[in-house]
Amino acid sequence: MQFIILIVPIIGTAHFLRILIMIKNRKTLTSAALAITALVLLGCGDKQDNPDQELLRPVRTALATEAPQGLELRFAGTIDSASTTALSFRVGGTIHHFPVTVGAKLKHGDLIAQLDTADLNLNLERSKAELAESHTILAANQSRFNRFSDLHARQALSAMDYDLVKAEYEASLAQVSQAEKAVDLSLRQVSYAKLAAPADGCYLSSTNASVNENISAGHRIATLNCGNTMEITSIVSGAVANLITLGQKVEAIIKTTKETRVNATITEIGLSSTTSGLYFVTAQLDQSQANIRPSMAAELLLNKSFNDIESSVWVPMVSINEDQGAHYVMTFESEDGINGIVHKTPVEVGKFSQGFFQVNSGLEVGQHVITAGLSHIYDGLKVKLLVEDNK
Repeated sequence: MQFIILIVPIIGTAHFLRILIMIKNRKTLTSAALAITALVLLGCGDKQDNPDQELLRPVRTALATEAPQGLELRFAGTIDSASTTALSFRVGGTIHHFPVTVGAKLKHGDLIAQLDTADLNLNLERSKAELAESHTILAANQSRFNRFSDLHARQALSAMDYDLVKAEYEASLAQVSQAEKAVDLSLRQVSYAKLAAPADGCYLSSTNASVNENISAGHRIATLNCGNTMEITSIVSGAVANLITLGQKVEAIIKTTKETRVNATITEIGLSSTTSGLYFVTAQLDQSQANIRPSMAAELLLNKSFNDIESSVWVPMVSINEDQGAHYVMTFESEDGINGIVHKTPVEVGKFSQGFFQVNSGLEVGQHVITAGLSHIYDGLKVKLLVEDNK
């Protein structure tokens, strides 16, 4: 009985029932004992089958490549015409008329905006009145000077009186000249109160003011674009700016109804005046397209082309390990595309860029490096790729 109790946990209930049937049918204890022995061995054999089916640890891998995989740096920007002008009045005042809307195409001389000129016209009339008065004074002083000149020539007038009349006449001439300049300035100020399109084909890309707004001289009220050449301006960090050079070929992604990629050339790199440590980068589009207009949203795309190190190997940062100051990676040597062997491979790392390390020695392009599952693997271990990595 004790033997049976010990056997049940070992062989299991199902096998034990089989034994009882055999005992009942054969009615021999010897046969039962043989049967029990066979089932025990069978049970032990079943348990030995599982280790033969290796439970391989899953890992994830990445390819060692000539440049960082998927390295595309995108920087938001805005499309503008290469010929862009910030519009502002040269005099202050209140905007009286602003008929042009953003995107409207203009002809030469079309009115863009105009200030209320009531005060300017008043100043003009005042200047004209002062000019007329100065002409009257000049005429009187000139007539007096002519008479005194005759008297002085006949020596009927003292030199002091003559010099005094002459000084008054010359002062009148200066006053007339000053009054004429005041009138000219007033006329220019009246003309400064009007902004007009300088050429055909121009249009506003943005506005910064509205009717009845009181503005000062130099305050930008709109941005005017003329010409067909377009450019994109973006803000980048100092680290990225150091990788860009004037004349470098890049791409611009224009956000129209669908993304349009256009080749562009870096034309300007400058320090941003708004935020320290940031730089504005301007790239001129190599070709113009009818569906590309100023003020459109766009992105400046800097891809792996700016990594000018050729014939180099790059791997993800997560694949690099360190042991006592020496770097290594765990490579995956495939056996059948799914299962493979782990190899510990010493490497020498170089530059770091956007989450990738350059490997100067130890790896070749195309080798698989393990990026996930590193904590429980070792050199020579047999592993398998994750299911999603096999698709």
